[in-house]
Amino acid sequence: MEKNIIGYERMHIMNGEKIAYTISGYSGQHYYPHTLADYAHVIKNYCKNEIPHLPIMAVDSHDCYACDFRCKDCLADETKGWFKNSLHAYSDYQAEFEKYKIALKKIVDYSAECGIHNVRFEMSGEGNPDLYPFRNEIIEYSKKIGMEPVYISSGSKIDDRLLTTLVKYAKYIRISMPGINNESYIKYSGQYRFKFENAIDLIKKLVKMRDDFQRQDDLLIGVRCCLRSDYIDELERVAILLTEDIGVDTFQIVRAIQNENTDNEYISNDVKKILLSLKIKNKVVVPDNLDFYYNRRKNKNLVGNVCFAAKLTPILYSSYLLPCTHTRIIRNLESYINSDLSLYTVPNFCINTNTCKTCCAIKDNTIFTKIYQITSKIIEEGGNPGYICE
Repeated sequence: MEKNIIGYERMHIMNGEKIAYTISGYSGQHYYPHTLADYAHVIKNYCKNEIPHLPIMAVDSHDCYACDFRCKDCLADETKGWFKNSLHAYSDYQAEFEKYKIALKKIVDYSAECGIHNVRFEMSGEGNPDLYPFRNEIIEYSKKIGMEPVYISSGSKIDDRLLTTLVKYAKYIRISMPGINNESYIKYSGQYRFKFENAIDLIKKLVKMRDDFQRQDDLLIGVRCCLRSDYIDELERVAILLTEDIGVDTFQIVRAIQNENTDNEYISNDVKKILLSLKIKNKVVVPDNLDFYYNRRKNKNLVGNVCFAAKLTPILYSSYLLPCTHTRIIRNLESYINSDLSLYTVPNFCINTNTCKTCCAIKDNTIFTKIYQITSKIIEEGGNPGYICE
């Protein structure tokens, strides 16, 4: 079954038959439908000068600023206004639609030069992606040109047509839930029209339609919620409801990102026990670090001085690629494609290394950098590196 790769949580870098290094502590669903080994092979080919450049393996498209939620701890709050005012993109969706398609085709062609013909196309929006007026059309177009659509949304505005389009063409659908009962859902979403019970009904429809389309083996359906102290006691019930009763493939529990004015709170030992017991269940993913409810977004270790994440997994706004949301560097598609990796070193790319240490892509870049370092060393010593995920 293809989607079993989401269970991978470690990758061995091999030197012949010996394990040279093991990367662990990541979630396979984060890269789906790719595996981390796919990224590693690309980096290996780049080290051996067998490809002309690093391809775009995944692009995260932010194509809709409108949102019907007012979520506490919204990840887009820091960037939404700045990019909208700086790029003046998506003020006219009809005019931008053609530019959007051209940008996707250029990305596909750029990656195909390196042998990559299944670019992950993630639609998560700066707002609610359900509200993008050409959502069905852009999903169908992306699939037509060989991309693998990934859709992340609350699902509050998914109508019957979009539901069908998603189940027919998407590779991964993840429903984000601000709360896991009606009270907490209303509290953390900042609205009351779409509640927990509505989200559950939607998820049931997705799973049933996936069965009707016989896509159980390759369409991944997941649910994600933040770890909150006021509904800890309900986590196990909801985990069973989602993974056993309804049949989603993964239930991911994450820590919210701490904003400047957010009070943090220690996770008690009793709560840790609950989370660790849930972790035993194959379809439930819990945070690796269980010190605070909020992720303080401070990474002490910055490995390497090149941002591989900026080249392998950029963000797309209309016809602009954003290598980094924190430094607010904007490149049009042509300048991005024609740029050399040396432009993405920390001194040139970032304001300072502290900016990197608070970046949401720091874990990815740390992993990519480690792969690059170990792979380069094996090649320099005359070996032939390989990669095994498990």
